[in-house]
Amino acid sequence: MLSRFQAYVEGFFASSAGAFHAAGFSPNKVTFLGFVFVFASALLYAIGLLQLFYWAAAVILLLAAAYFDAIDGAMARRYKDVSKVGGVLDSVLDRLGEIFLYAGFALGGLSSFPVAIWALSAP
Repeated sequence: MLSRFQAYVEGFFASSAGAFHAAGFSPNKVTFLGFVFVFASALLYAIGLLQLFYWAAAVILLLAAAYFDAIDGAMARRYKDVSKVGGVLDSVLDRLGEIFLYAGFALGGLSSFPVAIWALSAP
């Protein structure tokens, strides 16, 4: 059962990677696009989620960022575009995205600063 689900998910991301590759995106561009979505979501969390629209936008942006984070690796593997620079870029932007996201939670009052710091330091 689990292997069928895994095959379905991998197939979905592989086909999505194909679509982005056909549109002219590189894995590094997809990585950066995912970071931009995390940053935008963090900004919405930081300014406060006073209306339902802001909640929905922040969640959708965060889900889009997670989607792009999965696509970049699948794209690099599928099109043999794996590089050390791409791996470092992905790791650094993922970590920066986490920092911005938890800072947005804290600034927006969704968590305390000690909890945000703890979450960032957790392995």
